[in-house]
Amino acid sequence: MQGYGFAPALVYISAVALIGALSYILLVGDVKRVG
Repeated sequence: MQGYGFAPALVYISAVALIGALSYILLVGDVKRVG
């Protein structure tokens, strides 16, 4: 039960972190390009 609940959480956190990192890179890249 513990292993079953841990895997989906890990995948969810990884997905959120990846999306957040990509968004941050895109935003910072645009700011640096404009500035």
